[in-house]
Amino acid sequence: MKRVRWVVGVFGAIALITGFILIIWFSAVFDVRTVKVTGLGPSSTQAVREALPDLTGQPLSRVTKEPIEQAVRAVAPEAASVTLQRSWPHTLVISVRPRIAVLNVRTPAGGQWADAEGVVFGPMNRPKHNLPLLIIGARQSRVDGDRQLAVLEATTVLAALPPAARQRL
Repeated sequence: MKRVRWVVGVFGAIALITGFILIIWFSAVFDVRTVKVTGLGPSSTQAVREALPDLTGQPLSRVTKEPIEQAVRAVAPEAASVTLQRSWPHTLVISVRPRIAVLNVRTPAGGQWADAEGVVFGPMNRPKHNLPLLIIGARQSRVDGDRQLAVLEATTVLAALPPAARQRL
């Protein structure tokens, strides 16, 4: 009798776990109905919303980061990182941490910004007044590695300067 109760209990637990997994992964009980994008300005947020694949109706547990991150980076190059948070039962929150510009960069192709890690992003409509300007000539801008190296060296030097000297640039 004890053995029968134990077997029934095990099968009951397995059925319960299986049912729970089926509900989470395959049913519309926990599907995406709302997508929130945080961390960007209004125009970038709208561009991200338009670039995202249609997630409505997809089970929240099956949403993966890679296609969303690719869509965000395609329209918002100022994104340093992208994280997904599931707000059960129906909301997906996409949090974007923007890059912080430390340098204005001008090339023959136009203007951009650079962050402290030397990553160039933009395009910039106009330079930020409180940031130094790095002008990259035609030779350096033709070779991607040369441009990246010039920007990285400039941001390294900039970081090494005392704040008073940085203010004068």
